Amino acid sequence: MDEIDQEDGVVARLADHIAKDTPERPYALLPKTQRLEDGWFVMTYGHLANAANVLCEWLDQQLGEDSSEEPSTVAYIGPTDFRYVLLVFACIKTNRAVSISDLLHSSTISIVTH
Repeated sequence: MDEIDQEDGVVARLADHIAKDTPERPYALLPKTQRLEDGWFVMTYGHLANAANVLCEWLDQQLGEDSSEEPSTVAYIGPTDFRYVLLVFACIKTNRAVSISDLLHSSTISIVTH
């Protein structure tokens, strides 16, 4: 694997780097359905990078490209499943922050920035 510059050490950039070198490398196991006995889907780094890039394009289409130095903030209220990971990666790549509300503790809000 090629070296990554210190400035480019963000997790989303690292995932892209791994996807470029070894796209079939497993990233996560996701249940195919809500019934675990139905089996698992192997999410590869290639899948992760492609899904995050599609979400980046969607964010830019819906919100416009963000070229400012201060990132704009996208709110996320929902389950902390794989959609959450994709949104964080896409926001990092498009210079956005994510405001995350914890549904179990409704007074808790986190801001994720790059």
